[in-house]
Amino acid sequence: MKTPIFRTLNAQLDAQRGPVAIFAEGSAGRETRVSTTVSARPTGSIRMEATATYSRITRDRDGSEFARTVIPRIKVEYQVARPLFFRMVAEYQSQRQGVLLDAIDGLPLLVRGVFPAAKSGTGLRLDWLASYKPTPGTVAFFGYGSSMTADRLDPLANHLVRMNDGFFLKIAYQIRG
Repeated sequence: MKTPIFRTLNAQLDAQRGPVAIFAEGSAGRETRVSTTVSARPTGSIRMEATATYSRITRDRDGSEFARTVIPRIKVEYQVARPLFFRMVAEYQSQRQGVLLDAIDGLPLLVRGVFPAAKSGTGLRLDWLASYKPTPGTVAFFGYGSSMTADRLDPLANHLVRMNDGFFLKIAYQIRG
């Protein structure tokens, strides 16, 4: 379902449900997926977009939950002037996966002699970009990205720990003859 694309706002909502393979267990499942997007352009120089995706996979055998993922994302863009542009993207992920179960009898699966535990995790990714195009054919990009995740040593902790950071710089110039 979509709204018409208005000058300052539009939205979209998608819902799907259908069969899916659960490869880790060798079983059949059903996925329910809901995605939404809201885009806003409050001024000629600011654009904002918020998206969210929810996915839940259940086992066909008994309807129990195999996995669940929630991913909200925000993107904000600001065009200061024709040659100068900034973008920020923030994406959060929350995931969980149940214990692997046998497709026939529902008993826990043994993987390399061990019963694997259920898994869950959260993470946050932040990206910043500055773009400068003083003339056609000349451009400079500078960006920074940071990934954070919940402390793996303490699954009950509610705080995120920085895992990695990255910077990049790209400069391009077109020689005119």
